[in-house]
Amino acid sequence: MADFMTPLAFGTQTGGSTIRPAAFCGVTGYKPSFGTINRSGLKSPAVSLDTIGVQLIGRYDDDAQLLTWAEWARPAFD
Repeated sequence: MADFMTPLAFGTQTGGSTIRPAAFCGVTGYKPSFGTINRSGLKSPAVSLDTIGVQLIGRYDDDAQLLTWAEWARPAFD
């Protein structure tokens, strides 16, 4: 992310694995509320803890929030 190879990435957050690396690399890491982004197809080691997180290269929180709102508009069938 920090080397500008991709504008955004999704990842899972169980114990800080989205927001901490983002903070270390100077990009925006955003973890929405549990179940906001559909988790279907996710193989999860801790179902009650895993959340889909977003990392953005734009370095603006508004971009991460806008992307989450777009995902939130879709029905989540977890």
